[in-house]
Amino acid sequence: MPPRGPAPAVPLDTAAVALYLGHYRSAAPRQELTSIANYLAGSGNLRRQGNLLLVEPLIGKAGTLLPTGQLTFRLPNQQTATIVLAQDKEGRRVLITSMPIAQADYALAVGFWWWLPPALLALSVLLIITSSLAALVGLVRVLRHKLPRAQLLPRLLPLLALGALATTAWGLASLIGHLTTDGHLSTVASVAASLGPLVFVACTVAGLVLTVRYFGRFRRPAVA
Repeated sequence: MPPRGPAPAVPLDTAAVALYLGHYRSAAPRQELTSIANYLAGSGNLRRQGNLLLVEPLIGKAGTLLPTGQLTFRLPNQQTATIVLAQDKEGRRVLITSMPIAQADYALAVGFWWWLPPALLALSVLLIITSSLAALVGLVRVLRHKLPRAQLLPRLLPLLALGALATTAWGLASLIGHLTTDGHLSTVASVAASLGPLVFVACTVAGLVLTVRYFGRFRRPAVA
């Protein structure tokens, strides 16, 4: 039996897809671990370019959807339709991807404020980087006895918070990688993903409290 060829592409029904253009965010229960990354890093944008339909992530290369029906599509490297545009029972626009479990998704359309989580994430990362650099400079000055020792811990805590955040990201990435491949959960990654956020919050709150407490001393060059 000859191999089955890809589903033939049909002309894009621009009137039908016009109702579904916009940003989508994952809402699949099986994708809860990765949906937080999807939520923070920005949703995918479905837009039309001429006779093509594109799915654009906030960062990365856009994917092209080839129409196989009025609201069904396939990727260029696929044989059959795996993507459907539809509405749920509540009338919300959804983008359904029926591929292997690791890639299957159920995405809901989001409104104007889709950009707020990635903007806050970028601002948070910027604040973490700048505070960590300032903490590193201050730590060197404290160790060289150019600043009071009372300023050591407030300047060290941002670096510890950054380390906890990096450990959390590694733990989540490791868990997602194992779940989508062999289904095995690493104990070390589970502990890192669970305790990392707690350590990050504790270091952040402690650093804020100590900074407020010793704020008046930060401009004093005298060594304690």
